Amino acid sequence: MRRRPWLVLLPVCGLLTAGPVVGAVVLAGVAVFVWRSAGGASARRCSAADAQLPTLLEAIARHLRTGGSLTEAITAQQPGQELADAWAAVAAGAPHVGVVAALDGWVAANDRPPVRLAAAALVLAAETGGSPARAVDGVAATLRARAAVAGELRALTAQARASALVIAVSPIAFALVASATDPRTRAAFHTRTGTTLVLAGLALDALGAWWMSRLCRFGALP
Repeated sequence: MRRRPWLVLLPVCGLLTAGPVVGAVVLAGVAVFVWRSAGGASARRCSAADAQLPTLLEAIARHLRTGGSLTEAITAQQPGQELADAWAAVAAGAPHVGVVAALDGWVAANDRPPVRLAAAALVLAAETGGSPARAVDGVAATLRARAAVAGELRALTAQARASALVIAVSPIAFALVASATDPRTRAAFHTRTGTTLVLAGLALDALGAWWMSRLCRFGALP
């Protein structure tokens, strides 16, 4: 994650301007933000890996059309960096434990809907015969369409997410600036009533941020 010096300054400002209780609350909020940011980075890596699945399945389907076996098609693929490590385990295991077992291990280690769908198509191709290339191509088209819809949803909600962030952060920033520039506000924050009001405001602000985040995620693809 990128370095953000302001994450260190926020709890210090809260401690100096509004007292230890508010400083501790701001510190907890910063910790939650860092945790969520790390989760977001992991989600972006998973999304990048899932975006490579349609191309991977299409390459496997082409290999099958040339008369190669499914095991050969799997071991011949070299996907992009985000998917390479997970797929290397499948390619290494397929000749030894079988395609189905290798794919089961892949799903167990990467239990996401696109991975389950891709693995189900390949298992179907391994067990039923018939026209496996057509089935694999069909799933690749489905995954590509789902990725396009998900990208459109992210684009449509980008402004809403930015607005939610501004709405959630603005009251905290205003309170810190006001307490730093106005001695009367700073003194009010250090009273029991002021601390109670600040804590209540932070709780409501956190609740509003959580609700806006839920609204922005509403309609996301499973």
